[in-house]
Amino acid sequence: MGGLVAGFLKDHEGKFTLDLEGATSISLDHHKFGLAPKGISTVFFKTKELRQQMYYIYTDWVGAVYITPSFSGSRSGFASAGAWYCFTHIGRKTYLENSLAVVEATKTAAK
Repeated sequence: MGGLVAGFLKDHEGKFTLDLEGATSISLDHHKFGLAPKGISTVFFKTKELRQQMYYIYTDWVGAVYITPSFSGSRSGFASAGAWYCFTHIGRKTYLENSLAVVEATKTAAK
């Protein structure tokens, strides 16, 4: 939740960044508050070396060497297309409004 919500909140600026000590990656689940279809997430890594650990290689497949940038392998482009559609059509204003609503709901629930 934090990756998409925090990105729209001024009081969270600088608190969710790879520049923080100990931070090695940041993930975004677009299907949560990004309002995209399930099955799409993004991971940003601090270094190229860390990103290399995400590659999955299977050398014994009968078709050839199988290499994919994630364990889940090949997938339909539906979720990616849905995320792109959401981000381009919902717009920054609505994401900001939704983020503020999430923060207010969290404050109310914490009382």
